[in-house]
Amino acid sequence: MLNEQELLLEYQIDTILSKNSGCGATYAKIAAARELEILVLMVQRPPIPDVEQVLDVAGAIAWLIKQLLVISYILGAIGMCQLASTDVIAVRLQELLSPLVYNHVGYYQQLGLR
Repeated sequence: MLNEQELLLEYQIDTILSKNSGCGATYAKIAAARELEILVLMVQRPPIPDVEQVLDVAGAIAWLIKQLLVISYILGAIGMCQLASTDVIAVRLQELLSPLVYNHVGYYQQLGLR
């Protein structure tokens, strides 16, 4: 902590503005600033929005199909497109999306990222 205090004193820091990231990477500087009675301002993260979450690729595809079916229904109802059955749309979307999503996941797996 002494090195952090020396740094703050050397550069005549009188205020530290930091985001509250939840990790300890900046803790030493914050502790040093408090020891030197330097003003520390912490910016809180915005709240995480309440949204639907899925656990896997299949869940993501199912969510996307549901959203697209709603859009298709609305467009069909106002006469902007021909309304297809939900089963036809769901099957076609599954055919279109599955290779794209699974190839994307496979790419990350090959890189060792997932």
